Amino acid sequence: MENQQLPNAQTSFILGILSIPGCFCGLIGLVLAVIGFILGKKAIEEYEANPDAYSSEDYQKAQNGKKFSMIGIILCAISFVLGIILQVTGVLANMMQGGGF
Repeated sequence: MENQQLPNAQTSFILGILSIPGCFCGLIGLVLAVIGFILGKKAIEEYEANPDAYSSEDYQKAQNGKKFSMIGIILCAISFVLGIILQVTGVLANMMQGGGF
């Protein structure tokens, strides 16, 4: 009997990869990462419920997609925090030069 494809494994993998460069484009990366993470989690749960029905390659894709999505979420958070820090320091530097707000 041939194994079925694991639903959403490939999609999670692709979204996870796209989320990494997408995090530097604003919310696009975060949205891709969150969707990829959720789809990867669902695919892993489905595989674990019935591992004989699906291929282990698809399971690896789902795991990697979930990992890439987590990296994308972390990078989005870091870029968001750095953006806030740069905005605050820019405002403070402007205030110190006497420019006000």
